[in-house]
Amino acid sequence: MCDFYKKLYGIEASAALVKATLINSAVDLLDENNDGVNDNDYPIPNNHEGWGRVNLANATDGTAQFVDYVAGLSTGGAKTYTANVASVGPLKITVVWSDPASSTSASKNLVNDLDLEVTAPNGTTVYRGNNFSGGWSTTATTIDRVNNVENVYIQSATTGTWTIKVKGYNVPTGPQPFALVVDGVTSLTEAAPPPPPGAPSGLTATAISRTQINLAWTKGAGSEDGFKIERCKGATCTNFAQIATVGAGVTSYSDTGLTKNTTYRYRVRAYNAGSDSGYSNIASATTPR
Repeated sequence: MCDFYKKLYGIEASAALVKATLINSAVDLLDENNDGVNDNDYPIPNNHEGWGRVNLANATDGTAQFVDYVAGLSTGGAKTYTANVASVGPLKITVVWSDPASSTSASKNLVNDLDLEVTAPNGTTVYRGNNFSGGWSTTATTIDRVNNVENVYIQSATTGTWTIKVKGYNVPTGPQPFALVVDGVTSLTEAAPPPPPGAPSGLTATAISRTQINLAWTKGAGSEDGFKIERCKGATCTNFAQIATVGAGVTSYSDTGLTKNTTYRYRVRAYNAGSDSGYSNIASATTPR
């Protein structure tokens, strides 16, 4: 596969791109459980064949569109692409990333967690990675928090422009590069980033106990993917550091595990795939003795 990408496209394919290509072009076996009957008892994905049998002819026919995004995503970051489906038929979308090494003592071995989200041309039907039934994607809202491969396969994709978003849900060791392979489309184009959201306002901080301060704010104009919360310690501190993120439309946060009789200062800003907003006002609160 590396030779294929080198000769046809003149690029050094990443391991993630090679893996994404082989998975995206694989074939669902009819006798995957080796019972002698071609009845497709267990459609992909399954423990017998994973995502299917590797098919090098499919993988190297040059029909798939791809992105090998080496710059990577950080937590809260996203890349959006538009893909054109010219005729009704199967649409297969695969995202793969080479995850950093985990620890043998970790309760979950996925380190960097990216999400795949695909929106149909109607703008309302959304498919999320690895929600499958009968070998094809469903519109279930479950989000995969375990695997470094995410697929969306549409059996009969409607014609028009599909939107593909790869999001950095949690990237503690980043930025995280990824590879995107799409089959069944005539073009794959990076979408222009949206304008940044408006700055939050009206931030308040209220000490609830010796160890907890609750924050609340009002979202600004525009569309955000979430909010970044920053904090520093001391009545006149300026060395703010990010302590958390919350999702779109969430306008409150509880900061716990604090020290008694201590003043904390906070500020919040919104973010989307375009960029961060300006900061909110600074709010402070002092935990009781």
